[in-house]
Amino acid sequence: MYPRPILKKAKMVLIDSSSPDVKLSNATLSKKKIQFQFNPKELSLNRSVSVNPGDREPDSYYSPIKVDGKSTYDELSFELTLDQSASSMAVTAGTFFLPVTKAEVPLTLMPNTFLPSLGVPNVKDSVMLLYAWTMIVDPSKIEKNRPYFVRFEWNKFKFSGVISKLDIKYTMFDSDGTPLRAKVDVTIKGRLGEASVEDLAGKVENTKTTSI
Repeated sequence: MYPRPILKKAKMVLIDSSSPDVKLSNATLSKKKIQFQFNPKELSLNRSVSVNPGDREPDSYYSPIKVDGKSTYDELSFELTLDQSASSMAVTAGTFFLPVTKAEVPLTLMPNTFLPSLGVPNVKDSVMLLYAWTMIVDPSKIEKNRPYFVRFEWNKFKFSGVISKLDIKYTMFDSDGTPLRAKVDVTIKGRLGEASVEDLAGKVENTKTTSI
């Protein structure tokens, strides 16, 4: 029998010093990291460079090309899946020991809201965090009039920037309507590598690139 392929884990990490004021159903969850299984069909990396013809012979086919002085950025697009269904079904099929009552109660009788206390990944919380990270850090301060800086990490691949687009699609629900699975298309604009907040805020020449 061939060994089963091992699914690698990826994560989205908030690298800003502050975090958004968001209420999660599980208070023990970190507001600065979302971890998930990642086995992508594709990972799209684009770079945008603004260029113009040079001053010499502008109508010539071989006119020199120059950067027009505007800033450039990289763009990463990928799809991630947040899946709580396997854990939910596994827990529901078993029993749970309640130390207060000293009794074993079938988990089919347990409400879904109890699952976070068992350490089961919560799709609703993860989506809420992704959404919160697109909010403005501090609208009252012009120097921080931007979304939160995040970093996507998968093996040695790292990409740092801001989430510029989220396309969220819930594909499975519990009997009480709680989302158990979601597919999220994510687009991040920023820099390839382990850039710091200072790099992303204006000192991009110091960015540490990472090989793919």
